[in-house]
Amino acid sequence: MPVPNSTGPSGASTTDQVELPRVEANRGAIKVDDRLPLCLSANRGHLGLEFCEPVEIGPIVVEKLVLAFENLRFPLDLSGGVPAFRHRRGQLQRISLSFELSRLRQWLEPRIRSVLGALDRPLDLWLTPGGIGFGWVRDSCAVAGELHWVPRGADARFVVDAVRGIDPGQVVFAKVVRTLDAALSDKFSRHGRIWTCRQVGRKISRSLLPAAGARAPSSDAVNFGLLSTEVDRVRIELDTHIGENALSPSALRALEFAELVANADNALVRGQLEQAREEYIRVLEQAPRHRELVMIIAEMDFLAGGREHAALGLLNETLPAISAGRIGAELLDLVGDRNGAVEALETMIRGERYAPLRALLHLRKARLEIGLKSPVKTLDEAVAAAPTLASVRWVRFEARAQRGDVDGALADAQFLETCASGAREKFGACIRCGTAFIGAGLNMQATRFFERALRYRPDDSKAAVGLSLSFINVGQPLRAITLLERAVASTNSSGQTDPHAQLLLANLVATEIADLPQAIARVRQISAGSEVAVEARLWEARWRQKLGDIVGASVAWARMRELVELGQEVDGSSLWLTEAAIFERDTRHDLQSAERHAAIALRISPHDDKIIVLYREIAAAVATVASNATRSPTS
Repeated sequence: MPVPNSTGPSGASTTDQVELPRVEANRGAIKVDDRLPLCLSANRGHLGLEFCEPVEIGPIVVEKLVLAFENLRFPLDLSGGVPAFRHRRGQLQRISLSFELSRLRQWLEPRIRSVLGALDRPLDLWLTPGGIGFGWVRDSCAVAGELHWVPRGADARFVVDAVRGIDPGQVVFAKVVRTLDAALSDKFSRHGRIWTCRQVGRKISRSLLPAAGARAPSSDAVNFGLLSTEVDRVRIELDTHIGENALSPSALRALEFAELVANADNALVRGQLEQAREEYIRVLEQAPRHRELVMIIAEMDFLAGGREHAALGLLNETLPAISAGRIGAELLDLVGDRNGAVEALETMIRGERYAPLRALLHLRKARLEIGLKSPVKTLDEAVAAAPTLASVRWVRFEARAQRGDVDGALADAQFLETCASGAREKFGACIRCGTAFIGAGLNMQATRFFERALRYRPDDSKAAVGLSLSFINVGQPLRAITLLERAVASTNSSGQTDPHAQLLLANLVATEIADLPQAIARVRQISAGSEVAVEARLWEARWRQKLGDIVGASVAWARMRELVELGQEVDGSSLWLTEAAIFERDTRHDLQSAERHAAIALRISPHDDKIIVLYREIAAAVATVASNATRSPTS
């Protein structure tokens, strides 16, 4: 409690509370700002100092910091107040720390994003009986785990446990450890799966007290206690009266296992997979049939490829494959047991608490069910598990559109547009919905969403192309031409021409207005670097051939072939080159060019019987011409 001063010179009694610099953290560095109050206090029979107000260091609130002067002689003169005692070196007795999960999330999420990139939803944190649970979702990948609080003396320690998730091509545990390590490395050091911040009491007192004008105390006698939770707030005590802590069974198991596999974990996080596997196997010999050990070895073998039978054999020695969660499901699917894979996912889903991961497991199960039964119910369960997770709802939307469930698809599309944040994301959602509706043959619904996209970006050519396609499909090509002409004009004024809009407009001009010269002029504006350049040269050649411009058509066919030779292969390239070869052979009687076109077509589709026959015919004709040339007299 604060101790009042003795009577001052004026005879009035005052409480000694000296205002000193307030300390706040800025990216880990402490700076002085405002004033930080210190006061004299009597605690546990000793005079000392303490902060009279909480102090914030990053996401942590130092609610109390108490130090005692143990070698003072009584009676004491308190008239000098705090300035008379702050030069003395005291003994740290107690530090009370607390943090709210919301503030910890605000501090931690940017660090996570700096490693992973943008997240599909905010970082999830929740309280567990002995620590903090965490989870994040990105690019249809979700992971979750727990950090157990396992302090040792004045050292703050966490051990990661119960890591699981979906992250194709990655050992999930290694990805999680790398991410957490990068996020916590400026505060904690890591060994294996344990993070440690040493001598926290000393660091806090040396950061705050000198900045407040007092000497840093001795802090050797304080120890950490266990976490205590109050709704969304966590409290931790450092106190001289705290001895050894009785950790929970789950925390003890995690700590024992972490110390056993520390070397293997370090190798795995460094990317030394074979060395890590050897270490895990060595540990498995000491701790036979350890479930977590077997699971991580099986996951490494699954990712290595070609080891699925060995991995399943290892799993079956310890637990049934259907109890091995996602890894068991993937291995069973690889060996052809799709029903077993579905059952393994169902087992994991029943025990999974993290909703986004549960939703993605439902999604994986739905994909496995294709060919076995309808995945409609499973997709509904996936959306129900995490209604705001866009990646899951997109899958259900596209599935509903493909099977003609107009009302259901519209409901999902409207939800996705509403949940999108900002005009840019809403525009993208409308474009994707419209494209999916066109692909499913639902042109009226596609028109609706492309029109909504144009509300967000009135001059966007991509939305104009989509809306034009829907107009064409519902029998309104003239409206499509008007819309595309406006879109092309707006992109030209900005210095860029949308090649898709130009190509579609050229085709409409050729088919609806029958103006082939104007259509050729349109496709001639499409540059060779465009992704539709091959198609542009194709249509130019066809239209020139129809106009009777044989030489111009030949040049266009040659330009198309050159683009394909440079790597711009698209669907249909081999058929178009076959058409070019027939044109050169039958119309221009240029066997050399025909052979070249046919050769490139054969390179793209080496097993196409029609192309093989055509190439042989042209090659035989070339050989005949060459043979006749050698027999004829030379000049």
